[in-house]
Amino acid sequence: LALLGGITAAMSPASHSLAADSLALEEIIVTAERREASLQNVPISIAAFTGQQLQKSGLQTTMDLQTRTPGLVFSTNTALGQPYIRGIGTDIINVGTDPSIAVHIDGHYQTRSTAAVQDFFDVERVEVVKGPQGTLYGRNASGGAINIITNSPSNELEAAGDISYGNYDRISVHGMVNAPILDDKVALRVAGFRTNRDGFSYDVLRNTDVDDDDVWAVRGKLRMELT
Repeated sequence: LALLGGITAAMSPASHSLAADSLALEEIIVTAERREASLQNVPISIAAFTGQQLQKSGLQTTMDLQTRTPGLVFSTNTALGQPYIRGIGTDIINVGTDPSIAVHIDGHYQTRSTAAVQDFFDVERVEVVKGPQGTLYGRNASGGAINIITNSPSNELEAAGDISYGNYDRISVHGMVNAPILDDKVALRVAGFRTNRDGFSYDVLRNTDVDDDDVWAVRGKLRMELT
């Protein structure tokens, strides 16, 4: 007790403030309740990741979220994504079958299971909402929801890109361009990616790779503030 008291007395107010600031948690704004609120104030079990956290953790697709999210298991059946949250999901494969875990991109529901597997490019944050969410998200969120919120256009002229190489000759390229227009009243943001990877196995009869990857996407967002 005496030693602790001596240390406390020796600390100046400036050093104490610096130590407190270094321990402060970064505030994350989520829209799990269809309105922006601090993650600390949302009364829902939710795991949220910022775009910077996704890059640092190496989370590249929605399937990778299961490595950082307790209670989430993400499997696939051919090209169909099958997420399970706390054991709730579905493995029914039909053309008109809706999943039990809703996947949204900028608030828009992705109807088919093939759209559940999403690559992260130019993403602001990702939210994994656990538990029944039918009140907010409808009948297809009985087990929870995965929300992907992409970056919106800003009034800054900026561009970014990266390229990575991995095993099985995996090559992934990401790019983004943001441009203000009309005296900061209109802004345009365009982002895209391309990923190509050899298959994990080989089909001798068809003379082709199996479980290979060849995906690309382009997204454009236009923001207008004319009034």
